[in-house]
Amino acid sequence: MLFCGIAEAHAQRLAVKSNLLYDATTTVNLALEAGFSARWSVDLSGNLNPWTFSGNRKVKHWLVQPEIRRWNCEAFNRGFWGVHLLGGQYNAGGFRVPLLPTLRHTRYQGWMVGGGISYGYHWYLGAHWNLEATVGLGYIYTRYDRFECYRCGRVTGRDEHHGYWGPTRIGISVVYLFNHNNFCRHEEILSFARFAVRLLRRRFRNAPGPVPRGHSDDMASGSTWTATIRCGWSSSS
Repeated sequence: MLFCGIAEAHAQRLAVKSNLLYDATTTVNLALEAGFSARWSVDLSGNLNPWTFSGNRKVKHWLVQPEIRRWNCEAFNRGFWGVHLLGGQYNAGGFRVPLLPTLRHTRYQGWMVGGGISYGYHWYLGAHWNLEATVGLGYIYTRYDRFECYRCGRVTGRDEHHGYWGPTRIGISVVYLFNHNNFCRHEEILSFARFAVRLLRRRFRNAPGPVPRGHSDDMASGSTWTATIRCGWSSSS
């Protein structure tokens, strides 16, 4: 009961993060994530790109993406699976995008909604810092007006719609954690400590008598002892 209580207490954490991939596209973004149990958390991200570039090129949009996550170990540690939704508006044209070849010479203005599933992983960087990588697949439904070119305003399509299956979430994010305590990492250390104590007890229980002068002993040299610890730890982990 005490062990479960400690795990629950450690899961109550809050994180703030920024997606470096969105930063590279000049998109302002921020995400908040809160753990509400030992292996569950909820993430909410928001993106905004209000800029217009030379030649009236733009990828103006806003996007909100909530996600619920189930962690394999504990919240904010190692791998997780997620289910997300998304919604936003856009006004884009004049850029070369591999998945949208017509965007180079056409402007689209509309809205989108969708959702999907994702997988991600957290790497421990420091006491309060993690690195997160995530990718998601799902479905997006969008309705939009299509314009003849990205510089002009003549409408060539009104209230068109399109359904899309494919990537719906991607990110490499720097994460700052408040009140962080890596519970699973502590458990690994404790597990190794327990193994070492058991090994010491077994070793000294079966220890031989004094070693005659001029003779070497594996215990005295330490080579077998070191190998035993390494092999034991490798097999247990």
